[in-house]
Amino acid sequence: MESRRDKDIKQRKDLNADTLYSLIRSSFENFEDHRSEKAQIPLADAFMSAFAMFSLKDPSLLVFEARRSDTNLKTIYKVNKVPCDTQMRKILEAVLKLISLFC
Repeated sequence: MESRRDKDIKQRKDLNADTLYSLIRSSFENFEDHRSEKAQIPLADAFMSAFAMFSLKDPSLLVFEARRSDTNLKTIYKVNKVPCDTQMRKILEAVLKLISLFC
């Protein structure tokens, strides 16, 4: 049964997890992909997978890899292709090397 207070609470459309994840995803899609055109995993998917691993508090890439078939990665985080742990390491290490050149 809903209380009167519950009826008065309005969800703000700009302050929720879905909006936050969409903003993060759109920011990741703006990154220029430095890899060849034959890359199997889009850079935005790799970054969103890393963000999902962080926000889900998985202790390692191997634990996160067990989630690869989890539908939440597609529905909540909008990840179409989840990289395996080796692919994630390679992609993120290459990006970190590029970043370190400018810092």
